[in-house]
Amino acid sequence: MRDSFREWARKRAYRQEMRETGGTPTSASFHRRAYHRNFQGYTEVKRLRPDGRTVIERVYTGHWYEPMLSMERRVRLRILYVLLFLCGAGVFGWAATRRAVCNTVLYVGLFQALAVAMAIWCLYVLVFYIPATGKLTIGEYDTLHKPLIRSAMACAVCLWAAAAAAVVCLVLDRAAAVGRDWLCPAGFALSGALFGLIWFLESRLEYAVLDNETPMPEDGVEIDV
Repeated sequence: MRDSFREWARKRAYRQEMRETGGTPTSASFHRRAYHRNFQGYTEVKRLRPDGRTVIERVYTGHWYEPMLSMERRVRLRILYVLLFLCGAGVFGWAATRRAVCNTVLYVGLFQALAVAMAIWCLYVLVFYIPATGKLTIGEYDTLHKPLIRSAMACAVCLWAAAAAAVVCLVLDRAAAVGRDWLCPAGFALSGALFGLIWFLESRLEYAVLDNETPMPEDGVEIDV
């Protein structure tokens, strides 16, 4: 899955480049910023095919990023992320579907909708992050590690905002609120804490920056942002 994600990202950047330029990119200096970001750390080199055509080959020569954990602990961490996500989403779903007055007002629903969007973003990143237990390229580090931190924190903030909005609603409408309605803001807050734990663990995960032993091709041009 990791290789398929890498290939998908490269093809997407390549197609975008062709759409915007109206032609096929031929050198690193010609590419737009998004292309450089997806292929950062790769070295382009021109090769002459037997039929006389010149093609561009890309070899990864940049630094590797590797979590400073044993393989067993990397697997355990990913299992924990899955459990935290599932529990967080489950608690949120339970709280958001209660027949409570706070679930009927617009401003609480707005934060709930934002939390759903951020949870989908977090899930999307996790789908590709989970199988990537080995060394990461610069592009993978920037599209897996960093987005997981941002998406988990964004989801937690939206859920805590929903909890605060629910509390405001229950305080303002005390006549309509009943005791069990307070389970909703508690559920939103707990769900936010579970997503926040993903952010906390990943943001403090240290990565070793390793040299790449792949030799730099002659006459190659390294792609950088």
